[in-house]
Amino acid sequence: MKTVLQTLILVLITLSLSSQNYFSIKANAISYFTYSSSTGILPIRIDSTISRGDSTDYYSFYVFTKSSISPYHYFTNKTSWIGKKLIDCGNGTNIFIKENNDSIFIKTNALLNESWKMYKYANGNFILATISNTYNDTITLGLTDSVKVISLQLKSSDSSNLSSPLNSKTFVLSKNYGFFVLTFINNFPENNGTPQKLIGLTNPVVGWQNIQLKDFYSMQPGSEIHYKTTNDDICQSQNSYFVYVIIKYLACELDTINNKIKFTCERCGLKVMNYDSTHYHDTVSFNVSLSGNINHLPLEIFYSGNSPKWISKTINSASEESNYNYTAIGNGEYVINPYGTGGNRNTYYVSLGSLYYDSYQCGGGSVPWIASSYSNFIYYNVNGVEWGTPYECKKLLNIQDNKINLSNDFKLYPNPSNNYFIIELNTVNQQSFKLKTTNLQGQIIKSKVLFEQINNIDVSDLQNGIYIIEITNNENTYYNKLIINK
Repeated sequence: MKTVLQTLILVLITLSLSSQNYFSIKANAISYFTYSSSTGILPIRIDSTISRGDSTDYYSFYVFTKSSISPYHYFTNKTSWIGKKLIDCGNGTNIFIKENNDSIFIKTNALLNESWKMYKYANGNFILATISNTYNDTITLGLTDSVKVISLQLKSSDSSNLSSPLNSKTFVLSKNYGFFVLTFINNFPENNGTPQKLIGLTNPVVGWQNIQLKDFYSMQPGSEIHYKTTNDDICQSQNSYFVYVIIKYLACELDTINNKIKFTCERCGLKVMNYDSTHYHDTVSFNVSLSGNINHLPLEIFYSGNSPKWISKTINSASEESNYNYTAIGNGEYVINPYGTGGNRNTYYVSLGSLYYDSYQCGGGSVPWIASSYSNFIYYNVNGVEWGTPYECKKLLNIQDNKINLSNDFKLYPNPSNNYFIIELNTVNQQSFKLKTTNLQGQIIKSKVLFEQINNIDVSDLQNGIYIIEITNNENTYYNKLIINK
């Protein structure tokens, strides 16, 4: 009798769990999804609702959407990544309406092992969804909730099983927080149900939250960051240059009234442009505003003048992108000139500040050349996290300007070089010379013993930049700067 009673209680609990009013999204919170730590964040934020008798339409904010007309047409008022809207029919049925008006059905109140047609193809094939598991446990982000697992199976029009990558996919729905494993609705089922996982909520505040300027500029005294900046002007090579910089943070002052932060830093740097070098070693101060476009939600559209913009974000970075050739043609539609004058992108990293990439048109023709300027991290030691190999300030400061004659005994040419350079030994004695090529971080890239009067040194495997050439005999050591510019 006791066993029968326990079984009955278990069945009642299961039925209660399965029949509760689940909902596909948490409408009173911002939900953040992503596929992996390096892929883009996809937020859901319900901006408006419309009641239609027993049903309610939910609209998340619109994202910049490529048009089917051509790859150069975009819309700002068409859809979000979860489709045009989500319809709550009031009876446990939720319907995602895609941009192309296809429907994806979710039976939120379906019982364990209950199935339904989630999506129907034009040829009559369909995707069958089944509640394959239910449980009550910690789901993600430390949240505990009742859960339903939805498994997919591709079916033919006569209900026969078909082979498909979709068959291995599951979506996971929780009662109080909506889906915490979903897919990019507007690309479903073409994306084969690639899962997007819940990584943060604003109600309650758990997991990943929208990273902002205060997160990117959280460096503390003692932090150190090394950069390299390259300006690659393929139209006017005399304007090309390299900059190598060491920044050591000495002080950080937060101005809460004006919402900005003041940094005081020690700076050691070298700029090389053609045959000239500029060295500096000083203390600088600069202000960073903590208010700006980068604080927007990922993919949220905003405007700079008449041009639409958006921010793309990963877990640890954000990029602000722009293109100079958006042309409005009405009704939220824009067209981009594929051969435009260029564009730029500032990418921000948590606790590291920002890097930039800037491209601009030069030259003529129907497909003009695009020159570029960009920066890269070389090394950082910030808030206890260290990465890369540091520059040496003394090397940056001690590099001499290019000279054709290293001494009366040596010549180095061509400089700048592309795939090779030549060391010519004018001395007639039979002593050997040792050649070392190092980068600005002190790493030995190449080494060689020179016996010939004319020595061709292959550098085709080296990246563009500045290197130190060290030539040593039994008596002296000579240094020279070598520029690689391919």
